Amino acid sequence: MEPVVTFATPDALAGPGTRDFYLGILSHDEKVRLARLLSPAKQELFLLARGLLRTSLSRCEEVEPAGWRFTLGEHGRPEIAAPKSALRFNLSHTQGLAACVVTDRADVGIDVEKITPRHHMTLARRFFSPREQHDLCALPEPEQPTRFFELWTLKEAYLKARGLGLTISLRTFSFYRNDGAEWRIEFAAGMKDDPDRWRFRSWRVAPLHRAALAVAVD
Repeated sequence: MEPVVTFATPDALAGPGTRDFYLGILSHDEKVRLARLLSPAKQELFLLARGLLRTSLSRCEEVEPAGWRFTLGEHGRPEIAAPKSALRFNLSHTQGLAACVVTDRADVGIDVEKITPRHHMTLARRFFSPREQHDLCALPEPEQPTRFFELWTLKEAYLKARGLGLTISLRTFSFYRNDGAEWRIEFAAGMKDDPDRWRFRSWRVAPLHRAALAVAVD
């Protein structure tokens, strides 16, 4: 099964009946989490993301959207607890956008970020590998912000696919483009992973948003 990626913006909640439908399919725990959010914007984004996740899973398997139950893995990655399913998923959201990816058995991660002005070189020196810092600095200055967000979302997507959280340092792996302009990953000595088992995609979703996908191909 190829990864199924779906995006949604908060405008989707304005559709006829969409907000009530999403509220109706949330679990009790999700409703409690929603109520604890003090910002209306954060509430909207949470509702959008959880509704997107449940409906995305139900498009891939014959389960009612309200029927899914979730748990957290050892390092906090959300997983399906019930019903029994081979589906794997990952969810990401940022200001103005939610994203969900669903696969069959494969480890997968997705990240979306809003492109905003940042001190990207300061962050790169703190979190990027030496190779990534060198490649970023070698670009003309106007191209550096775009490359920063490409690298940032790719790194986040890989971490989410591994499901090990921040037990992996962002500086111990590097992203680069091969001769075919495909994104590839390189590991520092001691990293227990195989670069050939990963496939990556990075793309601009909308003028202000960047997305990246990491999928294991074991």
